[in-house]
Amino acid sequence: MITLYCKANCIQCKKTKLFLDAHRIPYIEKNIEEKEEFREEVKLYGFQSVPVLIPNASTGLNPWFGFHPDELRKLKQKCSSQPPDTTTEMHFITIDRYFLK
Repeated sequence: MITLYCKANCIQCKKTKLFLDAHRIPYIEKNIEEKEEFREEVKLYGFQSVPVLIPNASTGLNPWFGFHPDELRKLKQKCSSQPPDTTTEMHFITIDRYFLK
């Protein structure tokens, strides 16, 4: 499962979530404004700003921060070959005009 650290009113966070949702990539969203614990987790990964995306180990991708379409496309390719994880709440919406390449 992918973990996305974000906060409200963050344009890069919104773009990252739009991409994940448009491509039906499941993720866990952790808003750093809601819990101090989430802010501390971001710091433990060595980041100081959001969005921070932590791919699951099976993708072979490293964590990153910011909106990076190239990394998101790599993630999409890796996730399309994996069965969906149905054990956690997933964020899915259909967005037919964003990132549908």
